[in-house]
Amino acid sequence: MAILGTQLDQGATFPDMTWNMLGGTTLTIPEELENRWTVLIILRGHW
Repeated sequence: MAILGTQLDQGATFPDMTWNMLGGTTLTIPEELENRWTVLIILRGHW
């Protein structure tokens, strides 16, 4: 699992992450992304 807060350098490969989704499924990034270029926005649920 990747450590959030670590900055990626230009040309770096996005680290593999598996997230548990609300419906009980999982999402593995970047493996399940269909496009080479993706914008990923992470919003914290609690401050």
